[in-house]
Amino acid sequence: MDPVPAILRAGLRVRARSVRREHGIRGSAPDAAVGSGQQPDPRRRDTARRRARFALKRVPTMRVVRESSSQPLTIDTRRNQLGAGGEGTVYSVGGGLVAKIYKEPQSRREKILAMLANPPADSSTPDHDSIAWPLDALLESAPPGRFVGYLMKRVENAGGFREVAHFLDRVQKRPHFTNYELHVVALNIASAFSALHKKGYVVGDVNDRNILVTELGLATLLDTDSFQVPKQGRSGCFRCAVKTPEFTPPELQKVNPRTVDRRVEHDLFGLGVLIFQLLMQGNHPFNGSDDNGWSIPTRIEKGNFPFGRKQRPISPPPQAPPLSVLDDELGKLFVRCFDDGAGNPDARPTAAEWRRSLDHARQQLATCKANDHHRYPPGGACPWCRIRRDFSLGNGQGLDYFPDAASAQIPLAKPARGKVLGGSGQTVSGTFTSRRSLRRPPPLVPPVAPWSGSSSSSSGSTSTSTAGTGVTAPTGTGSTSSTGSITPTLGQLAWKGLGALASAYLNNLVAGSSHGQNSAVQDDIGAGVWELQRMTPVPPLTPGPLLLGTQVNLLGNGTFTGSGLLLQMYVQTTCQLSGQWEYNAYSNRLKFAVMVNGYPAVYNEELRILSGSSGQFQLRASDGSDWALRRQF
Repeated sequence: MDPVPAILRAGLRVRARSVRREHGIRGSAPDAAVGSGQQPDPRRRDTARRRARFALKRVPTMRVVRESSSQPLTIDTRRNQLGAGGEGTVYSVGGGLVAKIYKEPQSRREKILAMLANPPADSSTPDHDSIAWPLDALLESAPPGRFVGYLMKRVENAGGFREVAHFLDRVQKRPHFTNYELHVVALNIASAFSALHKKGYVVGDVNDRNILVTELGLATLLDTDSFQVPKQGRSGCFRCAVKTPEFTPPELQKVNPRTVDRRVEHDLFGLGVLIFQLLMQGNHPFNGSDDNGWSIPTRIEKGNFPFGRKQRPISPPPQAPPLSVLDDELGKLFVRCFDDGAGNPDARPTAAEWRRSLDHARQQLATCKANDHHRYPPGGACPWCRIRRDFSLGNGQGLDYFPDAASAQIPLAKPARGKVLGGSGQTVSGTFTSRRSLRRPPPLVPPVAPWSGSSSSSSGSTSTSTAGTGVTAPTGTGSTSSTGSITPTLGQLAWKGLGALASAYLNNLVAGSSHGQNSAVQDDIGAGVWELQRMTPVPPLTPGPLLLGTQVNLLGNGTFTGSGLLLQMYVQTTCQLSGQWEYNAYSNRLKFAVMVNGYPAVYNEELRILSGSSGQFQLRASDGSDWALRRQF
């Protein structure tokens, strides 16, 4: 047998297989066909058995049709999934649209059809929806064509509410936002609420997780299928079955949301909280200092608004700006919402009132001559300069809520103008600095030198190893050993680990290690000022550089260095400390090491997260003591 033709034939077969793979042709070459009654050759790779293996690798798809037009849609359920929850899964379907497919669709069908039949009047700003409302129902493509979900627009180029409202996040992610832009965002949110309320809808579960904000200050309300929706053609409503305690009015704090029909006045409380957080640098209106250690929901239930006119057993957080930084009318609306509205829900300002007052206030804002990022109500000195001067960070810098982050002001193209939701006027949008001209603002606190030590990882867990186990204390403080160091108890140092915990989440676990779990907790905790209180009674201890049993405020600014976060504690003595941490998402534990007052202080301990939400976390130390961490702003 001539070897040359045999080699050529083999080469041609290889070439044929390559062409078939390149063009996506399944099956074998003609010379490998299996005739009737003929068994495939197990030694061949291009037989019928090969075709079966190809079929098993096909990408799973879902075929649905739009109810209004019968347009077919094919969803790649593996590649196009955007998110999943207890109710269903969201997929991208192209064309700027997404589909939400329910796990139990028939229980949702009537509510979605009622929403489609009566949509709210959305903003007329082109290419933007203030409310992520259903556009069309989706049905199975195969008979009998049962309801499976709905179609809605995809929100593009937008970030979370917190990166706008909380100033430590804002100076990192939106450094071009000034007080003017915050008024714009608040106005747009109030406009969306006003449009919903005019149609008889109630948001119900008002919270900061379901709001996205674009670079132009345009806001979008999400999770609309959880809203309370009136039933079509008959009395009653589809209730909102969930609530977020930090945004829930006092009269509903202890009420099961599944058992009550919400009213617009209930929404107005949560709307007031959102606007307060935007204009007051992320502070919750019921955050403050008291002797009882009450949580924010408990303070809401008791009506303890620390910024109000009435005498309350609570005072505002020391780092929070006063209401005087706001327009007088806005300050009065907050008092009506949280002070008067505590016992009289009807006293709360409507969304339309908020919109009008915010629009007036933003037009009146003056610009500081010393810093053009400082915008404030006219008629006095710049309050932001005063706060920067009076609120020292202990490092030669003051607390600046709006640092000058731009080297030049370049106006962007103005968006198309249109009607404000629910009324006459124009859609507002700020004039912003081009991203290309931005320079990163200086950190609120200076970076610290890297730690000397090593880290190791094995078997899916992380750990930090450092040299030493004691704290070197300043002269004359605490009890010292012959080496000049004291051995601290966890009660003395646990709160520093919590500061490092905030650093870990702020930096999105850049310096630590995460395995992709507990993402909800990562989203909830972040940069800010946190009030920490030890809930377990503190035993008598020798006074040291840290005073125990005291509520403290942790002011953190994320720096992307191996040293973690530099924090400041405001108690009888001022301490600066940095934390180095390693986070294990599987065990939900944090290992940390700290430095106190510039002295090397190395201490390793693990804290376990028991539970928590956006404003408060409960942790337990290895000595069994319980700790509560509450966001100040």
